[in-house]
Amino acid sequence: MRTVQSILVLADRSYEAQSALQKASVLARHFHAQIELFACDTEHAWAVGVERQSPAAREVFDACLAESHRYLNTLRGSIPAADLRISTSAACVSELAEGVAQRVRDWRPDLVIKNLSDGFPHLRPTQALDMQLIRATRVPMLWTRGPAWRSVPRITVALDLTSDDKALTQQVLDTAECLSLACHGELSIVHCLDSAAITNPELSSKAKETCDHLGLSVDRLTICRESPIASFGAGGTHSNMDVLVLGGARASAWEQGCPTTTEALLNALTSDVLLVPRGRHNLTH
Repeated sequence: MRTVQSILVLADRSYEAQSALQKASVLARHFHAQIELFACDTEHAWAVGVERQSPAAREVFDACLAESHRYLNTLRGSIPAADLRISTSAACVSELAEGVAQRVRDWRPDLVIKNLSDGFPHLRPTQALDMQLIRATRVPMLWTRGPAWRSVPRITVALDLTSDDKALTQQVLDTAECLSLACHGELSIVHCLDSAAITNPELSSKAKETCDHLGLSVDRLTICRESPIASFGAGGTHSNMDVLVLGGARASAWEQGCPTTTEALLNALTSDVLLVPRGRHNLTH
């Protein structure tokens, strides 16, 4: 297991961006990690690609970056951070997901943090841009809702023990354990077993096989006979947590034209969500 060395915070100029930075600061202190604040401007996309030929476009492009850096410096100064290593970077791009994905490729952070709430008291439904970021980022991504974590964070990991992707299941569990250990949190391991799985011997056998593969003893596991939405959503049996850790959706799931379980959970949860992508590194070796 290795510690998180770098955290990329996506600063979107909303009120809740400060909350995302505060949580990044908490994690940076636990992991002794560095933080980069990244602003990605798409409002001046017309200047992208033509700034080398057009003086007017170059002026707009440079002004865009200068304003982004002013904002980032103001955001950086909004929290006590004398003990933290915080850098800033900015980009002016045509598409947000493309700009963020490029920064992730260039800087290779171990964790990306983005606020999901806009500061309103009600839950904000996920937007198309949120889903595009999830698909493009391809590293563990913490989506924050705003409220501060408890002094001893309650971290819940949602495991799909009937999944054929045992590598992802292992990564999700390892990531949750790494986060819990670093933050001195309380970790709960939950498997939502729907009615079909309860009566299906093949699925029950697969779940047991996965537990053996993970080295997961029964006494550490909570079986919930509800859907993930009913279990983890607002007012659900296992909703009293600070962070829910779960695996990301399959690439093919985005092509089916209906909300994925991941999207539905992001809409239903009041806690923060840490998404572990498929087929890519996470918080552990």
